[in-house]
Amino acid sequence: MNAKRLLLFTSLSALCISPMLAGGYIAIKDSGFASQSKTHTVNIKESNAYAVQRQKTTINLDSSNLSVPHLLNISASPRTQLTGKISVDGNLVKQLQGSEVSFDLSPYLSRGRQTIEIAGTYQPESSSVRVKLSSPHTQVTQQMSGSGVFRQTLVIDVR
Repeated sequence: MNAKRLLLFTSLSALCISPMLAGGYIAIKDSGFASQSKTHTVNIKESNAYAVQRQKTTINLDSSNLSVPHLLNISASPRTQLTGKISVDGNLVKQLQGSEVSFDLSPYLSRGRQTIEIAGTYQPESSSVRVKLSSPHTQVTQQMSGSGVFRQTLVIDVR
């Protein structure tokens, strides 16, 4: 008798769930999660836990200064763990690990436009991350905090 009840329950569950999946009662969209029933629709936007802090900065540099160090420093507040990567024009040049990374960007710079992508995560999420570029006659600092995920783009025009 119990086997018949289990079979009946399983069949009824499948009948209830299958139309929801096939009939569009539950749908996942790029912009977030949408749940729809016969009487109402509820949309929940992307939660802060998945939000990426994005910043983009364009910097003009003089090519006569390329032989001098152009220091890129990524640092986090005390007791914060950084994980991520730095790429120049899509090529990985450095891994982010620990609470601070600093290196010279000069070998990766030449006349024209270079795009530096700095992307990663930090823990705890309540911490902050600072990206600083120091070069002759130019100093740029950006700071992000609050989400645990960041993406900083530096577009460098060398003339």
